[in-house]
Amino acid sequence: MKKIVFFINTLSSGGAEHQLVFLANGLVDKGYEVTVTTFGDDEDYYSYNQKIHRVRLAPKKNSILKLLCIWRYFTKVKADCVIIFGQRESRLCMPGLMFRRSKNLKVICGERNTSFGKPSRQERAVMNLWYRRANYIVPNSRSQYDYIRDSYPRLSSKTFVITNYTDLSIYQAKPLPAGDVIRIGVFGRYNSQKNCLRFVDAVAEVVKRTNVPFTIDWYGNKQIKNGVNPMYEQMRDRVVSLGIQDYISLNNHIKNVAEAMAQYDAMCLPSLWEGFSNSLSEAICCGRPVIVSDVADNSVMVHNGENGFLFDPKDTEAMASSILKFLSLSREERQSMGIASRKIAEQLFDYSIFVSEYINLIEA
Repeated sequence: MKKIVFFINTLSSGGAEHQLVFLANGLVDKGYEVTVTTFGDDEDYYSYNQKIHRVRLAPKKNSILKLLCIWRYFTKVKADCVIIFGQRESRLCMPGLMFRRSKNLKVICGERNTSFGKPSRQERAVMNLWYRRANYIVPNSRSQYDYIRDSYPRLSSKTFVITNYTDLSIYQAKPLPAGDVIRIGVFGRYNSQKNCLRFVDAVAEVVKRTNVPFTIDWYGNKQIKNGVNPMYEQMRDRVVSLGIQDYISLNNHIKNVAEAMAQYDAMCLPSLWEGFSNSLSEAICCGRPVIVSDVADNSVMVHNGENGFLFDPKDTEAMASSILKFLSLSREERQSMGIASRKIAEQLFDYSIFVSEYINLIEA
Protein backbone atom coordinates (compact mmCIF):
# COMPACT_ATOMS: atom_id res chain seq x y z
CA MET A 1 0.00 0.00 0.00
CA LYS A 2 1.17 3.54 -0.69
CA LYS A 3 3.21 5.60 1.78
CA ILE A 4 1.69 8.93 2.82
CA VAL A 5 3.67 11.65 4.61
CA PHE A 6 1.84 14.52 6.32
CA PHE A 7 3.61 17.80 7.13
CA ILE A 8 2.41 20.41 9.64
CA ASN A 9 3.97 22.66 12.28
CA THR A 10 2.72 20.77 15.36
CA LEU A 11 -0.07 18.53 16.60
CA SER A 12 -1.02 21.07 19.28
CA SER A 13 -4.65 22.13 19.72
CA GLY A 14 -6.09 23.67 16.58
CA GLY A 15 -8.49 23.05 13.74
CA ALA A 16 -5.95 22.12 11.06
CA GLU A 17 -4.19 19.74 13.44
CA HIS A 18 -7.48 18.05 14.31
CA GLN A 19 -8.39 17.61 10.65
CA LEU A 20 -4.98 16.12 9.90
CA VAL A 21 -5.44 13.53 12.66
CA PHE A 22 -8.92 12.64 11.37
CA LEU A 23 -7.51 12.11 7.89
CA ALA A 24 -4.37 10.27 8.97
CA ASN A 25 -6.41 7.85 11.08
CA GLY A 26 -8.81 7.31 8.19
CA LEU A 27 -6.01 6.52 5.76
CA VAL A 28 -4.46 4.04 8.20
CA ASP A 29 -7.83 2.32 8.48
CA LYS A 30 -7.83 2.02 4.69
CA GLY A 31 -4.44 0.29 4.79
CA TYR A 32 -2.11 3.16 3.89
CA GLU A 33 1.28 3.52 5.58
CA VAL A 34 1.16 6.94 7.23
CA THR A 35 3.86 9.21 8.68
CA VAL A 36 3.07 12.50 10.43
CA THR A 37 6.01 14.91 10.38
CA THR A 38 6.25 18.15 12.38
CA PHE A 39 8.94 20.77 13.00
CA GLY A 40 7.53 22.70 15.97
CA ASP A 41 8.43 21.91 19.56
CA ASP A 42 4.96 21.80 21.15
CA GLU A 43 3.74 18.59 22.72
CA ASP A 44 1.09 16.59 20.88
CA TYR A 45 -2.44 17.55 21.92
CA TYR A 46 -4.36 15.05 19.81
CA SER A 47 -4.08 11.28 20.03
CA TYR A 48 -3.73 9.20 16.87
CA ASN A 49 -3.64 5.62 15.66
CA GLN A 50 -0.56 3.83 17.00
CA LYS A 51 0.20 2.53 13.51
CA ILE A 52 1.09 6.07 12.46
CA HIS A 53 4.83 6.74 12.31
CA ARG A 54 5.65 10.00 14.12
CA VAL A 55 8.63 12.18 13.05
CA ARG A 56 9.79 15.39 14.78
CA LEU A 57 12.34 17.38 12.80
CA ALA A 58 15.18 19.20 14.62
CA PRO A 59 13.52 19.31 18.06
CA LYS A 60 14.63 22.22 20.24
CA LYS A 61 16.89 23.55 17.48
CA ASN A 62 17.02 27.11 16.15
CA SER A 63 15.03 28.18 13.10
CA ILE A 64 17.95 27.93 10.65
CA LEU A 65 18.78 24.37 11.65
CA LYS A 66 15.11 23.46 11.48
CA LEU A 67 14.85 24.86 7.96
CA LEU A 68 17.92 22.96 6.77
CA CYS A 69 16.58 19.79 8.35
CA ILE A 70 13.20 20.24 6.61
CA TRP A 71 14.87 20.69 3.22
CA ARG A 72 17.05 17.66 3.69
CA TYR A 73 14.15 15.53 4.90
CA PHE A 74 11.98 16.28 1.88
CA THR A 75 14.75 15.69 -0.65
CA LYS A 76 15.12 12.15 0.70
CA VAL A 77 11.87 10.98 2.33
CA LYS A 78 10.40 7.84 0.81
CA ALA A 79 6.77 8.48 0.01
CA ASP A 80 4.16 8.11 -2.69
CA CYS A 81 2.30 11.23 -1.59
CA VAL A 82 3.10 14.22 0.63
CA ILE A 83 0.12 16.06 2.12
CA ILE A 84 0.98 19.53 3.42
CA PHE A 85 -1.33 21.32 5.85
CA GLY A 86 -0.92 25.09 5.40
CA GLN A 87 0.74 27.78 3.29
CA ARG A 88 3.60 28.29 5.73
CA GLU A 89 4.36 24.58 5.70
CA SER A 90 4.35 24.67 1.88
CA ARG A 91 6.90 27.50 1.88
CA LEU A 92 9.16 25.49 4.16
CA CYS A 93 9.13 22.09 2.49
CA MET A 94 8.61 22.87 -1.20
CA PRO A 95 12.28 23.76 -1.86
CA GLY A 96 13.16 20.19 -0.89
CA LEU A 97 10.37 18.72 -2.99
CA MET A 98 11.29 20.83 -6.02
CA PHE A 99 14.35 18.65 -6.51
CA ARG A 100 12.09 15.63 -6.82
CA ARG A 101 10.16 16.00 -10.04
CA SER A 102 9.21 12.32 -10.22
CA LYS A 103 5.62 11.78 -11.32
CA ASN A 104 5.49 8.96 -8.79
CA LEU A 105 5.61 11.46 -5.88
CA LYS A 106 2.38 13.38 -5.56
CA VAL A 107 2.15 16.59 -3.56
CA ILE A 108 -1.17 17.80 -2.10
CA CYS A 109 -1.07 21.30 -0.60
CA GLY A 110 -3.77 22.24 1.88
CA GLU A 111 -5.17 25.76 2.15
CA ARG A 112 -6.46 26.03 5.72
CA ASN A 113 -7.61 29.65 5.91
CA THR A 114 -9.40 32.26 3.84
CA SER A 115 -7.35 34.98 2.15
CA PHE A 116 -8.62 38.53 1.90
CA GLY A 117 -7.28 41.95 1.04
CA LYS A 118 -3.99 42.51 -0.74
CA PRO A 119 -1.94 39.31 -1.05
CA SER A 120 1.28 39.19 0.91
CA ARG A 121 4.67 38.60 -0.67
CA GLN A 122 4.75 35.17 0.96
CA GLU A 123 1.36 34.24 -0.51
CA ARG A 124 2.40 35.32 -3.99
CA ALA A 125 5.54 33.18 -3.72
CA VAL A 126 3.49 30.15 -2.68
CA MET A 127 0.86 30.58 -5.39
CA ASN A 128 3.16 31.60 -8.25
CA LEU A 129 6.23 29.48 -7.50
CA TRP A 130 5.88 26.67 -5.00
CA TYR A 131 2.44 25.52 -6.13
CA ARG A 132 3.94 24.74 -9.52
CA ARG A 133 5.19 21.55 -7.85
CA ALA A 134 1.79 20.75 -6.33
CA ASN A 135 -0.31 18.12 -8.04
CA TYR A 136 -3.37 19.33 -6.16
CA ILE A 137 -4.34 22.31 -4.00
CA VAL A 138 -7.04 21.61 -1.44
CA PRO A 139 -8.78 24.56 0.25
CA ASN A 140 -11.10 23.62 3.08
CA SER A 141 -13.68 26.26 2.18
CA ARG A 142 -15.57 27.32 -0.90
CA SER A 143 -14.60 30.93 -0.27
CA GLN A 144 -10.87 30.12 -0.50
CA TYR A 145 -11.47 28.14 -3.68
CA ASP A 146 -13.20 31.19 -5.17
CA TYR A 147 -10.28 33.38 -4.08
CA ILE A 148 -7.71 31.11 -5.74
CA ARG A 149 -9.80 30.79 -8.90
CA ASP A 150 -10.21 34.56 -9.23
CA SER A 151 -6.71 35.62 -8.15
CA TYR A 152 -4.63 32.78 -9.62
CA PRO A 153 -6.73 31.34 -12.47
CA ARG A 154 -3.95 29.08 -13.76
CA LEU A 155 -4.25 27.05 -10.53
CA SER A 156 -7.99 26.44 -10.95
CA SER A 157 -7.64 23.13 -12.78
CA LYS A 158 -5.80 21.48 -9.89
CA THR A 159 -7.74 23.07 -7.02
CA PHE A 160 -10.43 21.02 -5.26
CA VAL A 161 -12.51 21.85 -2.19
CA ILE A 162 -12.58 19.31 0.63
CA THR A 163 -14.36 20.80 3.62
CA ASN A 164 -13.50 19.86 7.19
CA TYR A 165 -14.99 16.82 8.83
CA THR A 166 -16.71 16.83 12.21
CA ASP A 167 -17.47 13.57 13.98
CA LEU A 168 -21.23 13.36 14.49
CA SER A 169 -20.80 10.46 16.91
CA ILE A 170 -18.56 12.52 19.23
CA TYR A 171 -20.41 15.82 18.89
CA GLN A 172 -23.91 14.63 19.73
CA ALA A 173 -27.06 16.66 20.14
CA LYS A 174 -28.15 17.00 23.76
CA PRO A 175 -31.02 18.87 25.44
CA LEU A 176 -30.51 22.52 26.27
CA PRO A 177 -29.40 23.12 29.86
CA ALA A 178 -32.01 23.87 32.48
CA GLY A 179 -32.10 27.19 34.29
CA ASP A 180 -33.18 30.77 33.81
CA VAL A 181 -29.74 32.14 32.87
CA ILE A 182 -28.97 31.82 29.17
CA ARG A 183 -25.39 30.59 28.69
CA ILE A 184 -23.38 31.28 25.55
CA GLY A 185 -20.02 29.63 24.80
CA VAL A 186 -17.19 30.92 22.64
CA PHE A 187 -14.45 28.49 21.62
CA GLY A 188 -11.60 30.32 19.88
CA ARG A 189 -8.09 31.62 20.31
CA TYR A 190 -7.41 34.98 21.94
CA ASN A 191 -6.09 36.83 18.90
CA SER A 192 -7.04 39.60 16.50
CA GLN A 193 -8.64 37.22 13.99
CA LYS A 194 -11.27 36.28 16.55
CA ASN A 195 -12.35 39.92 16.96
CA CYS A 196 -11.98 39.78 20.75
CA LEU A 197 -12.11 43.45 21.66
CA ARG A 198 -15.02 44.37 19.42
CA PHE A 199 -16.90 41.40 20.85
CA VAL A 200 -16.42 42.73 24.39
CA ASP A 201 -17.76 46.12 23.28
CA ALA A 202 -20.81 44.42 21.72
CA VAL A 203 -21.52 42.50 24.93
CA ALA A 204 -21.33 45.75 26.89
CA GLU A 205 -24.04 47.14 24.58
CA VAL A 206 -26.17 44.04 25.15
CA VAL A 207 -25.88 44.46 28.91
CA LYS A 208 -27.25 48.00 28.62
CA ARG A 209 -30.23 46.96 26.50
CA THR A 210 -31.65 43.79 28.05
CA ASN A 211 -32.84 42.49 31.38
CA VAL A 212 -32.58 38.87 30.24
CA PRO A 213 -30.04 37.10 32.48
CA PHE A 214 -27.13 35.70 30.48
CA THR A 215 -23.46 34.78 30.76
CA ILE A 216 -20.73 34.22 28.18
CA ASP A 217 -17.75 31.91 28.64
CA TRP A 218 -14.82 32.31 26.24
CA TYR A 219 -12.29 29.46 26.00
CA GLY A 220 -8.91 30.14 24.40
CA ASN A 221 -5.15 30.11 24.75
CA LYS A 222 -4.21 32.24 27.75
CA GLN A 223 -0.59 31.23 27.38
CA ILE A 224 1.61 31.45 24.31
CA LYS A 225 5.22 30.43 23.77
CA ASN A 226 6.68 33.59 25.32
CA GLY A 227 4.33 33.83 28.30
CA VAL A 228 0.87 35.29 28.83
CA ASN A 229 -1.08 35.93 25.63
CA PRO A 230 -1.20 39.73 25.17
CA MET A 231 -4.61 39.58 23.45
CA TYR A 232 -6.02 37.71 26.43
CA GLU A 233 -4.66 40.48 28.69
CA GLN A 234 -6.18 43.21 26.50
CA MET A 235 -9.51 41.46 26.46
CA ARG A 236 -9.46 40.93 30.23
CA ASP A 237 -8.64 44.60 30.81
CA ARG A 238 -11.44 45.72 28.46
CA VAL A 239 -13.96 43.55 30.32
CA VAL A 240 -12.87 45.13 33.63
CA SER A 241 -12.91 48.68 32.28
CA LEU A 242 -16.45 48.23 30.98
CA GLY A 243 -17.59 46.64 34.25
CA ILE A 244 -19.06 43.50 32.69
CA GLN A 245 -17.12 40.87 34.65
CA ASP A 246 -20.42 39.30 35.74
CA TYR A 247 -21.31 38.64 32.10
CA ILE A 248 -18.05 37.47 30.48
CA SER A 249 -15.69 34.84 31.85
CA LEU A 250 -12.33 34.34 30.08
CA ASN A 251 -11.04 30.79 30.42
CA ASN A 252 -8.14 28.70 29.18
CA HIS A 253 -8.75 26.34 26.27
CA ILE A 254 -10.25 22.95 27.04
CA LYS A 255 -9.86 19.56 25.42
CA ASN A 256 -13.34 18.09 25.64
CA VAL A 257 -15.36 20.64 23.69
CA ALA A 258 -18.16 18.16 23.01
CA GLU A 259 -18.77 17.71 26.72
CA ALA A 260 -18.55 21.44 27.42
CA MET A 261 -20.95 22.34 24.61
CA ALA A 262 -23.81 20.63 26.45
CA GLN A 263 -23.60 23.31 29.15
CA TYR A 264 -24.55 26.09 26.73
CA ASP A 265 -27.70 27.35 25.07
CA ALA A 266 -25.77 28.68 22.08
CA MET A 267 -22.33 29.13 20.59
CA CYS A 268 -20.97 32.46 19.34
CA LEU A 269 -18.07 33.06 16.94
CA PRO A 270 -17.30 36.74 16.14
CA SER A 271 -14.25 36.15 13.87
CA LEU A 272 -13.19 38.70 11.27
CA TRP A 273 -12.27 35.83 8.95
CA GLU A 274 -12.30 32.05 8.98
CA GLY A 275 -11.63 29.09 6.77
CA PHE A 276 -14.15 26.36 7.44
CA SER A 277 -14.69 26.84 11.16
CA ASN A 278 -14.29 23.74 13.34
CA SER A 279 -15.87 25.47 16.34
CA LEU A 280 -18.94 26.26 14.29
CA SER A 281 -19.22 22.78 12.80
CA GLU A 282 -18.91 21.24 16.26
CA ALA A 283 -21.65 23.50 17.61
CA ILE A 284 -24.18 22.58 14.94
CA CYS A 285 -23.36 18.88 15.40
CA CYS A 286 -24.15 19.36 19.10
CA GLY A 287 -27.53 20.80 18.14
CA ARG A 288 -26.83 24.31 19.33
CA PRO A 289 -28.08 27.61 17.92
CA VAL A 290 -25.21 29.74 16.67
CA ILE A 291 -24.53 33.47 16.59
CA VAL A 292 -21.67 34.06 14.15
CA SER A 293 -20.03 36.48 11.78
CA ASP A 294 -21.11 36.35 8.16
CA VAL A 295 -17.71 35.47 6.70
CA ALA A 296 -16.18 32.68 4.60
CA ASP A 297 -18.34 29.52 4.63
CA ASN A 298 -20.21 30.33 7.86
CA SER A 299 -23.44 30.79 5.92
CA VAL A 300 -23.15 27.19 4.71
CA MET A 301 -23.60 26.04 8.31
CA VAL A 302 -25.76 28.90 9.61
CA HIS A 303 -29.01 29.79 7.91
CA ASN A 304 -29.96 33.18 9.25
CA GLY A 305 -33.07 33.00 11.44
CA GLU A 306 -33.32 29.21 11.04
CA ASN A 307 -30.55 27.83 13.26
CA GLY A 308 -28.92 31.06 14.37
CA PHE A 309 -28.00 34.60 13.40
CA LEU A 310 -25.32 36.04 11.11
CA PHE A 311 -23.78 39.50 11.56
CA ASP A 312 -21.14 41.80 10.10
CA PRO A 313 -18.10 41.26 12.36
CA LYS A 314 -16.87 44.82 11.83
CA ASP A 315 -20.16 46.30 13.03
CA THR A 316 -20.43 46.31 16.82
CA GLU A 317 -24.09 47.28 16.67
CA ALA A 318 -24.90 44.40 14.30
CA MET A 319 -23.13 41.97 16.60
CA ALA A 320 -24.98 43.26 19.65
CA SER A 321 -28.32 43.12 17.80
CA SER A 322 -27.79 39.47 16.86
CA ILE A 323 -27.04 38.53 20.46
CA LEU A 324 -30.13 40.47 21.59
CA LYS A 325 -32.28 38.66 19.02
CA PHE A 326 -31.16 35.34 20.43
CA LEU A 327 -31.74 36.41 24.03
CA SER A 328 -35.31 37.43 23.12
CA LEU A 329 -36.21 33.92 21.93
CA SER A 330 -38.34 31.60 24.02
CA ARG A 331 -36.88 28.31 25.19
CA GLU A 332 -39.01 26.49 22.59
CA GLU A 333 -37.62 28.71 19.82
CA ARG A 334 -34.06 28.06 20.97
CA GLN A 335 -34.76 24.32 20.97
CA SER A 336 -36.14 24.51 17.40
CA MET A 337 -32.98 26.29 16.28
CA GLY A 338 -30.87 23.57 17.88
CA ILE A 339 -32.80 20.84 16.05
CA ALA A 340 -32.27 22.73 12.78
CA SER A 341 -28.51 22.92 13.48
CA ARG A 342 -28.24 19.17 13.90
CA LYS A 343 -30.14 18.54 10.67
CA ILE A 344 -27.78 20.81 8.76
CA ALA A 345 -24.77 19.00 10.29
CA GLU A 346 -26.11 15.59 9.30
CA GLN A 347 -26.38 16.79 5.71
CA LEU A 348 -22.85 18.20 5.66
CA PHE A 349 -20.58 15.72 7.48
CA ASP A 350 -19.80 12.19 6.33
CA TYR A 351 -16.47 10.65 7.39
CA SER A 352 -16.31 8.12 4.58
CA ILE A 353 -16.76 10.87 2.00
CA PHE A 354 -14.13 13.08 3.67
CA VAL A 355 -11.48 10.32 3.55
CA SER A 356 -12.54 9.11 0.09
CA GLU A 357 -12.13 12.58 -1.42
CA TYR A 358 -8.46 12.58 -0.40
CA ILE A 359 -8.00 8.98 -1.56
CA ASN A 360 -9.35 10.00 -4.98
CA LEU A 361 -6.54 12.56 -5.26
CA ILE A 362 -3.89 10.17 -3.92
CA GLU A 363 -4.88 7.45 -6.39
CA ALA A 364 -5.66 9.65 -9.41
